[in-house]
Amino acid sequence: MSASSKKQLRKEQNAQMMTERQKQAQAEAKQLKVLTVVFTVIIIAIAAAFLITQVVSGISRSGVVEKSTIALTVNEHKLNSVVMNYYLHDAISTEYNNAYNTYSDYTASYFKSMGLDLSKPLDEQEYAGEAYETWADYYKAIAIENAKGDYALYDLAMADESYKLSEDAEAGIANTMAYMQLYAQFSGASSVDMYLRSMYGNGSTEKSYEEYTRISTIARDYYSAHMDSLTYTDADLRDYEADRYNNYSAYNFQSYYLNHTSFLEGGTEGEDGKTTYSDAETEAARDAAHKAAQQLTEATTVEELDKAIAELSINAEKTEKPTSTANTNVMHTSLNKEYADWLGAADRKEGDVSLFPNKSTTTDADGKTVEVVNGYYVLMYVSTNHNLEKLANVRHILFNFEGGTQDDKGNTTYSPKEKEAAKAKAEDLLKKWKDGEATEESFIALVHDNTGDEGSKETGGLYEDIHPQSNFVETFRSWAVSSNRKAGDTGVISSEYGYHVMYYVGDDELTYRDYMIREEMRSKDVEKWYDAIVDATTATLGKTNRLNTDFLLSSLANS
Repeated sequence: MSASSKKQLRKEQNAQMMTERQKQAQAEAKQLKVLTVVFTVIIIAIAAAFLITQVVSGISRSGVVEKSTIALTVNEHKLNSVVMNYYLHDAISTEYNNAYNTYSDYTASYFKSMGLDLSKPLDEQEYAGEAYETWADYYKAIAIENAKGDYALYDLAMADESYKLSEDAEAGIANTMAYMQLYAQFSGASSVDMYLRSMYGNGSTEKSYEEYTRISTIARDYYSAHMDSLTYTDADLRDYEADRYNNYSAYNFQSYYLNHTSFLEGGTEGEDGKTTYSDAETEAARDAAHKAAQQLTEATTVEELDKAIAELSINAEKTEKPTSTANTNVMHTSLNKEYADWLGAADRKEGDVSLFPNKSTTTDADGKTVEVVNGYYVLMYVSTNHNLEKLANVRHILFNFEGGTQDDKGNTTYSPKEKEAAKAKAEDLLKKWKDGEATEESFIALVHDNTGDEGSKETGGLYEDIHPQSNFVETFRSWAVSSNRKAGDTGVISSEYGYHVMYYVGDDELTYRDYMIREEMRSKDVEKWYDAIVDATTATLGKTNRLNTDFLLSSLANS
């Protein structure tokens, strides 16, 4: 037997000598190996799935798809879905905030009256009209127009060598981004990017939002700069005023309302305790209201009118006699047409009185719609203000109230002692100024280190073009537009903010009337200019499937 044969035989003998236990152990080992391989495959699969999820989630957060999806092209600018989501969100929030400023707690009811539910996604609600399919389409259209306008103006501004972004606008951009930092902190977000993603969607970053803010700000600033550049001669103003003279006048008049329900007599009390009146009783009340109103037209002065009101049968037993209501400086354009036409008539004179029936429609016993008079508005003309007073220019130094007590709603109230402290500081500073040079320059020198009004600190406390309708607190506005005010006048006044040291710089060149005419002319001319620019701008819609059209208005209500 050869050596190789012997070797082979030993292998066979060794194999035969394996015990059953060894065979079993070997089988178990083989099975374990198989299970180990399977388990490893499963673990790898799980790990891979987790890794893929993380990668996909990271890609989603980064907004790669949104950044690469062009939603709108304006001229040469390609606006991706991230930028258009900024425009969409801000279009929605602007409309919501405007509604809230008007309707406050009734904002939801306001939108409901328009057919819009705040708790449902915009893209799931049918638009109340034929122009759009859903409310998302409506807001998307606004966003597109806003973007188109912004980039059209931005391109013009960049091409205009004489244009430079104003300091106020530049500061506005910085403030907006600073607020984003604060919002991120208050919301608990770890970064501005995270906060912006939660607000505007994936792909939103601090850098892209700042660019969006800058372009929008430049557009608005360029618009304002062009508007301010529009000038008109006195002849231009008079020509424009000629066929709309009354639009810039205001009226002083007395008013009183007589409701026919005040004259109801008789009636039948039902089981529910409510009193109902027959048609005859209601008609008698309407006749009585008309007769009473006619009696008031005999008055020729405010005193006579109030006396006649007090002597009406419906007021005879009242301890506190009602009087007419004084309406002061009511603009012609804010009145309904009937009132405005009557008050603005060329032959109108002091003491004239007229009746204006308050009408409505109802259904009679035969089912026909009939017009009824529910009462009468009584108006007495007093005078017309043609708004010929000059605009006012003032400077001020504000001493804010300090301390205060805050309630559960965040409202702060100040004690008489805290208010007196602010008043004392204001009076002391005014005395210091009077004891010195007492000039406008010396007043300006005191502003920077003393005023609490950050908005006017850098301009020496200056506010210009103040008129009777200006958006200032009443005490501030009234002091500024007082008819006997002259250059160099000073004083201390109080407001909800604190005490103001006032300095009257002088009258502006424009009257309030001419200011209104000029601003209306500017508004119309700049609108024509803007419309022509937008019409000449090329805008091409791209893919809008990545826009956040499932937005919930309730998210704004809860913010």
